[in-house]
Amino acid sequence: MIIKRKRINKIAKYLPNDLGKNLKVTLQDPARFAEKCIEIGFSQDLNYGERVIPKAINFSAKANAEGYFVVHKDMPKITRFRQHYWTRQEWAGRGETREVSDYVDVPYQCYPRTFVPPYLTEIFIDSNEDVKAISTDEILYTIENEDRIKRSINLFLSIFGECELLVEPFSQPTSVPTISLNWEILPPGDYPWQKIKDLLDDKLKDKPTTHRQLMEDNLRFIFEYNPDFKAFGSAGFLGYVVFGFEKRNTYVLESSIPDNATYVFGSDWEDLTKQTKSIIINQQLGKARIIHNEKWKKCIAEILEESK
Repeated sequence: MIIKRKRINKIAKYLPNDLGKNLKVTLQDPARFAEKCIEIGFSQDLNYGERVIPKAINFSAKANAEGYFVVHKDMPKITRFRQHYWTRQEWAGRGETREVSDYVDVPYQCYPRTFVPPYLTEIFIDSNEDVKAISTDEILYTIENEDRIKRSINLFLSIFGECELLVEPFSQPTSVPTISLNWEILPPGDYPWQKIKDLLDDKLKDKPTTHRQLMEDNLRFIFEYNPDFKAFGSAGFLGYVVFGFEKRNTYVLESSIPDNATYVFGSDWEDLTKQTKSIIINQQLGKARIIHNEKWKKCIAEILEESK
C-alpha cells in the first residue's frame, strides 16, 4: 500500500489484517528524491547496502535520531539552568582590563518535561523486485510495535512525502555488503589539534556557540591523551565525535547535544551507539557514563590513565 500524505496518526487502517506479520516501510525509485537522499546522509550514487540513521532535518527525523521532550503545560513551572559561553572584559588593575571567557549557568523558568527516547531507525538502499528502493529493516507488527511502525512511516512521509508498506512474504533479498554511513572514520595517522578543530567547526557550524565551545574544550582535553582513532558522526549522528585508544580498547564518545553525558565504550562502540541511552544505562552497557560537571575532567583523566 502506498501512502501519500504529511503524516498518519493510526496504522490500523493501513494494515487491517496484518497483525503478527513482518513488514517494511519502503520508498521505490529513490533517485526521484536525489537531493533529499543526499541531505539525510546517503551518497550521490545511492549504492546498494548504504545504511544511515537519517540526519535530523525535520521534527520526525530529529525525534528518530535524538528523541524529543513532551512538555507538561498543565503543571507548575520549575527552575532549570542553561549554560552560556560568555566573553567579557574583566578589571585587571592599574586602569587596565582583560578579556575573559567562561561558562555561566543562567536560570530560567519552564514547564516540566518528559524525554521520549529515539528509536534510531536506520534506512538503507534496498531492492524490491530488482528496482532500487530505500527500506527499513523488517518490523514485526504487534501492538507493542505500533508506535515504532507509525514513527517509521512518518519519518518517510516527512522526508519524501510518500512511502509504501510491504508485508511478508518479501521478494528474495539481494546479497549486498552493508555500507554504514553513520560515521566518518579518519584514516590512521597523526592529526594536529587544529586539523581536528577545523573538521569540528565545519560539522558543528549550525550549533549554538555555547554547544560548540563546550564540545571543543572537552575534546581538546581528551585529545591531549593522544588518541589513535578518530571518528566524526554523520547523518543522524551529526554532532558526535569518537576518540579511540585502540590498544587500551577504550573509545570516548562526546556529543554536542545538550544534557548528553560522555560515554566510554569498548571496541563495540558503534553497535552501542545505536542503543537508546536508557538501555545503555539500565543494562550497564559500556565502560562508563560521565556527567558534565566540575568533576568531568578528573573522571576522564582517571579512565584514560587506568586504561594505559
